[in-house]
Amino acid sequence: MQKILTVQSHTIHGYVGNKASTFPLQLAGWDVDAFNTVQLSNHTGYGTTRGIKFSAEQLREQWEGLQHLQLAYSALLTGYVPTPEGVEQVGRVGLDLKQANPNVLWVLDPVLGDDGRYYVSEQVLPVYRQLIASGKVDLVTPNQFEAEALTGLTIQTPEDVAQVFAKLHEHMDQVIISSVKYANEPGYIYSYGSAVIDKTTRATRQFYIRYPGLESYFTGTGDLFAALTVDRYYKARAANIDEQPAKYAAEVLALTMTQVLTTVQRVLKRTCANNAHAAALAGDTVRPGRMGDIESMKHSELNIIQCKDLFETTDTVDPEFQVTYI
Repeated sequence: MQKILTVQSHTIHGYVGNKASTFPLQLAGWDVDAFNTVQLSNHTGYGTTRGIKFSAEQLREQWEGLQHLQLAYSALLTGYVPTPEGVEQVGRVGLDLKQANPNVLWVLDPVLGDDGRYYVSEQVLPVYRQLIASGKVDLVTPNQFEAEALTGLTIQTPEDVAQVFAKLHEHMDQVIISSVKYANEPGYIYSYGSAVIDKTTRATRQFYIRYPGLESYFTGTGDLFAALTVDRYYKARAANIDEQPAKYAAEVLALTMTQVLTTVQRVLKRTCANNAHAAALAGDTVRPGRMGDIESMKHSELNIIQCKDLFETTDTVDPEFQVTYI
């Protein structure tokens, strides 16, 4: 059994961060060590939250304790860290693991915000840029807002996406932009991937997957997406290694994304259906999730436990997730 260290948030109520990642990864066959960066009552979608943000010193102490055990991790997932000092310390975790074993897969989900709004201090941005520039991160999974923030570019057209990829590929070989929305195509989401297919020339191959979005606000989808990406990418990459692993890097990434998007979309659809059924039994009407609306957010929590079967078979692909190479 492969072992993974996942460094993210923890909430008592709701499914974001490590609460959205641990169970699916365990069902996929991973031995999960959950390293929490915060301990909160609930996620920020409710409009207010209470709890503890672990300091960089507290994160360092916990990491030193893990180092003393000499654990052999195959993968590292780093996500929500609210402060620049915390991001720097979590980056130290990644750099230490890569120094001890360069084959450790490090997937960085740079949780900054979404829809034009920061979830964390904007001061974390230069620290994330430094981590990416280290060349030690294997795969990064920003959303549109985060990709724009990391590169200083704006995404309004597919040509803009290509420029963002070029910027990020200066320091890494695989990049995913989990979701992009265009003003002229309301109701649709584009997920983009790009991989270096020639280590010498740094030539890349890019693709997108276009699919209809759901009319509701969910939290934790990015965390679930990143966790499933670690699992599927690790396994797909291992199954496709040959004398020229970069040659099929784009295909490996595309396979990963179609499988992950299939599972995430099924989770969202089941969550919507279950919540609508529960509301009907109670004689209520379920409202789409809306930021700061406590009642609607209660009905928009990802049904992680109820989707147990979906996480046990994550190698299927629904027809709506077709890959188009650019």
